[in-house]
Amino acid sequence: FQAEDGIRDRSPSRGLGDVYKRQKHKGEINSLVFQKEGELLASGDENGEIHIWNPQKSDMPVKSIALGYPISKIAWSPDGQRIGIGGGDGTVSIVTLDI
Repeated sequence: FQAEDGIRDRSPSRGLGDVYKRQKHKGEINSLVFQKEGELLASGDENGEIHIWNPQKSDMPVKSIALGYPISKIAWSPDGQRIGIGGGDGTVSIVTLDI
């Protein structure tokens, strides 16, 4: 199965069970973190792109955010409604997610 911008590899022969590959970032991914409940996944890259994924429901991001600085760290708030973002240039942002 090949999605528009991603590939889903469900080959159990690798011994890992279902393996999902998503190719949306154009730069190196510097941060990858699941929400506390495990439903959503946030990924951030060196080009300042953040994608929010729901791996169980879609092969495409449910939300994308473009920032003007490279992402070095992402952390979810305890309620799972916001993400804190640390930039490689020292910038810190908090984004409320309306998903």
